[in-house]
Amino acid sequence: MKIRKAKISEFTAIAELDRVSWLESFKGEFIPDGEHVWRIWVEFASIFVAVDEKENIIGASLAFPCNNGVYNVHKLFVAKEHQGKGIGTELMRVLLEEIDKLKMDSSLTVYPKNPSAIALYTKLGFTDKRFEKDYYGEKEDRFVLTRRVFRVGKILKKIFKITCYISLFLLIPILLAIAIPRLAVTREEALYVQQQEELRKMSEANQTEIILKEIEDGEKINKTGM
Repeated sequence: MKIRKAKISEFTAIAELDRVSWLESFKGEFIPDGEHVWRIWVEFASIFVAVDEKENIIGASLAFPCNNGVYNVHKLFVAKEHQGKGIGTELMRVLLEEIDKLKMDSSLTVYPKNPSAIALYTKLGFTDKRFEKDYYGEKEDRFVLTRRVFRVGKILKKIFKITCYISLFLLIPILLAIAIPRLAVTREEALYVQQQEELRKMSEANQTEIILKEIEDGEKINKTGM
């Protein structure tokens, strides 16, 4: 057995195994995905298949990107006669490695009354869990599990932002301590300049009066002399 990426030409074989696995799980109560959508998925989504020594497909895993920036792990199935051999776990592991290379989070839905599946997905890193009532219709509740990928750049960006906030918080008191006394000095300087200007004007007015007085006295002397 080996695991590899699916080929476009294999979409019908994958769809056939999906249909058989689906009917075994849900007894034909719901409609499985058809060949047309598998044709699109094989070309544009992330699909890995498990094949036997004759290249017969015995399992598959599928994930595709969504508008919310998260990869949805939509399919994981193994042929009944090959179950219990760890093939499903390996298919999921390889698929998640592919998503990790893209630095994307991934999510999936699981039946709340399936503890073994929940335990497996939790072990694989799907630690964020949210309950959704009637997710797939009436009485079709599901847990939505999300796996967060470790992104150094995103973490560093958050650290930088927090550091900036802390620095600003610490810097404001320092700036105020410098600015407030400076504002007081500036007011005092302005008052001093204003007082000096008033004194200058008063001095100029006094000098003008003295000059006028001297001129007036001079005129009186001249008249007396005549």
